[in-house]
Amino acid sequence: MQGAIRAGGILGPVLPQVVVPVARRVLREMVGHLIVDATSEKLGPAIAKLREGGSRLNLNLLGEAVLGEKEAARRLAGTRELLARDDVDYVSIKVSSVVSQLSMWAFDEAVDKVVERLTPLYELASKAATPKFINLDMEEYKDLDLTIEVFTRVLDQPQLKDLEAGIVLQAYLPDALAGLQRLTAWAKERRAAVARPSRSASSRARTSPWSRSTVACTTGPSPPGPPRSRPTRTTSACSSTRSSPPRPTP
Repeated sequence: MQGAIRAGGILGPVLPQVVVPVARRVLREMVGHLIVDATSEKLGPAIAKLREGGSRLNLNLLGEAVLGEKEAARRLAGTRELLARDDVDYVSIKVSSVVSQLSMWAFDEAVDKVVERLTPLYELASKAATPKFINLDMEEYKDLDLTIEVFTRVLDQPQLKDLEAGIVLQAYLPDALAGLQRLTAWAKERRAAVARPSRSASSRARTSPWSRSTVACTTGPSPPGPPRSRPTRTTSACSSTRSSPPRPTP
């Protein structure tokens, strides 16, 4: 495979009409078991087939951060359509996919805007006849604090006090441990008040050329921490925090 990739890199600029179709076919074969067509006539049979072995599916519309409000509205509407299906009970969505051009200089306004956009989605899950789960995902370092604040603000609303939901933290970030500790304290208070859990998941991702290229364009400091390709102390600390038994209440 590595040899084929190297050959494609050499021949691609010279013979793109030959290399590109082959590359597309190979890519489809590699990820075909992970990606399904989201059109209504094809999604149903695909979900049924994947569930044959008793698996529970977490559905996530493909795409990175949106660049315009029209695309943001389309992505949110698509996720809502997924969640409204009778054969879907678990979806993931990112803050960066429902609002475009978020500015961290206006943090409170950004939080308010995202909470306003996401609340109807969570209300749909809470009113469903069968339990439905929403996982709030994140991708970039700059989205960490925003994602945590949005997650807690959404679920602190009275109409969502009984809803179980989840959030993903990128465990390779040094700041993730503090975020996990903050979420753990908040979740304990919420569970004590309403007896409904909230879940957190820590994630180790692949290398991050996008983060480094973003830094190069914005002339800001590089996100702290080593490459994501190997475990870090933060990853281990997050795992330890999540696996620690609950402390008895005095």
